[in-house]
Amino acid sequence: MSRSFMVDKVAWHTSTKGNPESREETIERFRVFVSFLCRNGLLSTHSNVAQRHIDEDFEIVSEDLNELGMLVIKKGYDSWLKKIDSGMPSSDTSVLDKALDAVRSEAH
Repeated sequence: MSRSFMVDKVAWHTSTKGNPESREETIERFRVFVSFLCRNGLLSTHSNVAQRHIDEDFEIVSEDLNELGMLVIKKGYDSWLKKIDSGMPSSDTSVLDKALDAVRSEAH
């Protein structure tokens, strides 16, 4: 069994000097991301991440994700964050959608 690790945490972004996102934008991005995970069945069966309040202490850990969810994180999460940093609205999950499509097609 692999070790649990932190995937992302709100405070990592809100405490970073020079972060182009405001606190509110960061929290909204996490809402969008959690919604994406839920909508696509990428959370583990024991995860309660969708019910947690998103604030400075909110975090997503590897145990919150199922195997497909972890593959999507590895394939597309950093790219999605970079696009957002470049001005793409966080509501645009096309980068994550493409990563999910790629992971699903690789599995078949």
